[in-house]
Amino acid sequence: MRAALLVDAPDPAVRDAILAAGTWARAATATGMTFVVSRRSRPDGALEPGDLVRIARNGRRALYRVAAPEPGGADVVRLDGIGATGGRHVTVTSAPTRAGSLVTVEVNGGRSPGRVRTLRALQVLLGIVTLVATGRSAGARPALDAVPIGGPDGGAARVVVAGVLVRDAAVLAARRTYPPQLTGRWECPGGKVEPGESETDALVRELDEELNIVVRVGERIGPDLDIGDGHELHAYLVELISGDPSPTVHDAIRWVHADEVDDLAWLPSDAPLIPHLRAVLDSYEPSAHVRPSGA
Repeated sequence: MRAALLVDAPDPAVRDAILAAGTWARAATATGMTFVVSRRSRPDGALEPGDLVRIARNGRRALYRVAAPEPGGADVVRLDGIGATGGRHVTVTSAPTRAGSLVTVEVNGGRSPGRVRTLRALQVLLGIVTLVATGRSAGARPALDAVPIGGPDGGAARVVVAGVLVRDAAVLAARRTYPPQLTGRWECPGGKVEPGESETDALVRELDEELNIVVRVGERIGPDLDIGDGHELHAYLVELISGDPSPTVHDAIRWVHADEVDDLAWLPSDAPLIPHLRAVLDSYEPSAHVRPSGA
């Protein structure tokens, strides 16, 4: 079983992202699993041959050993199942192309249901690899990452980020369930940037938590919006990398077209975004969403 994704980043950055234990841990968290590595010579370094990897979910555990890749091959990481997972093999490869780096994940051996679950988790891994690799290759982006954090005491405003996800000339809106005075109002989903967290990372985290999706953060939409209590709203275009939006903290989501934007009962904080949303939708040009094959 196999899935592939073309990543718009140079091969060295992609390989570093694949090897980073943190990349695998983020993918595991996004799919409700835990990822633990033992016997590591560098606790915060890359996966190395001989490392033991334990992946667990709902009481089920799978144990793998990181194998040495074939010299000169495209393999970046190869995991060989041991114990109850024996016979299953997971391989992640990266190959440079003119359009970017082609990353392929493959699951072989073992029982079919286990292979399917493993492949689904690896499809999320592809999305995380894209986020990490493109971020590293792009370098620092002050407009996204240099976020002053403060409050209503005269310091910098606390930032709230919102994601503008567009599909088929419609923008995704989510309906609030709290607090009581805002119940039933619609918003572009997102949330607060935590101290020490970049706006990009915060938006990726919030949309993962609220919609079970992995996104790539793009350009800013609209101006900085003062939403009161020392908070400022920053909206960004986001691109769907993996998953299908399903609400976890909202009671409904809706795809809204340009001629419907004005009719929705938006949150007061999001209402100033309406003309900017309409401009985005009016200029919408269909493009291929970045998705693992078979997702």
